[in-house]
This record gives sequence, structure tokens and C-alpha cells, in this order.
Amino acid sequence: LHGQAGTGKSAISHTIGKKLKDSGNLGSFFCFDRTVSAERTAIQAIKNIAFDLGVQIASFGECLVKTLDKNNHLLSSGVQEHWEKLILKPAQQANDLPKQVVVIVDALDECSTKDHDQKNKFASLLLSEVQNLPKNFRILVTSRPETDIMEHFEDSNDIYVQRMEDLNGTMEDIYIYVVEKMKILIDRNLLTEKECKTLAQHAEGYFQWAYTVCKALHGK
Repeated sequence: LHGQAGTGKSAISHTIGKKLKDSGNLGSFFCFDRTVSAERTAIQAIKNIAFDLGVQIASFGECLVKTLDKNNHLLSSGVQEHWEKLILKPAQQANDLPKQVVVIVDALDECSTKDHDQKNKFASLLLSEVQNLPKNFRILVTSRPETDIMEHFEDSNDIYVQRMEDLNGTMEDIYIYVVEKMKILIDRNLLTEKECKTLAQHAEGYFQWAYTVCKALHGK
């Protein structure tokens, strides 16, 4: 899922993530953050995803612990080896996988630029190595349409690519989003659907604006 800043990529990924968490199908949610880029590297993403999967899936966690016991040198290895040892092999060996395991990688474009090759390698892995994961694994990636990222995804028949700008009815979508997010306040008669429509209009097509306002109104 790709599009320019403020078009709603993160709002969509967070909403999907919450629904998947509620249903028990969220394997991991990792969001790159430009403000803490030193900690949001491709290797850090892989470590976090592996940890989350280990917590959610018992046999994955057991395989992960065994892998770490045998591979103390991982600290000095690259993106490919981290992926294979921390995610791919434990996933292939796990025997109690849920019917659906979804991993969300939000804002891939904000992966640290200190190591450009690492960022490109991670994008390449998300394209090529995902096919080696168990069939019930799905990965959702959001990003701005940066050339070095898009070249990994646009020409693949195995990946569904959606451009935010091609989605119709943004105003209506934002209104639906605001109503859903404000449901608790509406039920308490603290906000009306008419006021939600006003908020959606003020967003002027920017999901990020609506997401920020909804978060502020909830007080968190």
C-alpha cells in the first residue's frame, strides 16, 4: 500500500492491525519512525517481528530460542541471515501456527538511511523470501512511493500493489473512519455524526489529519 504523506496509509495499517489483534491473527506490527531512525533499522525490524511472533506462537518461540542458543554470531551478521535465522526457519519449524498470521510493516520508507543497502535488502527480502514462509503468512507493507522501494514491488505477480491515489471516495472513507473511531464518544452523546462529518471535511483528504484529531479527542 503506497502513497504520498498524509493519504492515510498508517491510519489504514493501524486500523487493520487493531482488528487483527482483536481476532488473534496479528503476528507482529512494526512501524518505522524517522524521528528515532537509529533504532529503526531493517535488522531491528526483523528482531522485533521475530520477538512478537515468538510471543504469539509457542512453537515459533521455542524454535527461536534454540536458534539464538546456536547462533551467538548473529549480532555481527547481516539482514539476510537475521531473516533466515530469526523468522524463516522458526516459521517453517513451528507446528501450532494459527490459520492466519499477518505481519504489518508500516512506513518502510522511513527505515534508517544510514545503511542504504540494508534498507534495499529488507525490501528485497519482503518480495522474494516471503514466498518461503508457510502459506498462512501474509505481510502488509506501507510506504511512500520511493523509487528504491517501488522497484522491488511493482513488477511482481505475487504481490498486490495498491496506490492510495487510485482509491475513490476519500472524503467518504475519512468520514466512515472518523465515525468508527469516535463511536464511544457518539454512544455517550459527547459527539454527533454531523460533527464527525465536519471533522472529515476539515481533513481535506488527509487521513493523517483525521487520525491525529481522533487520537487527541480520545485523550491518548
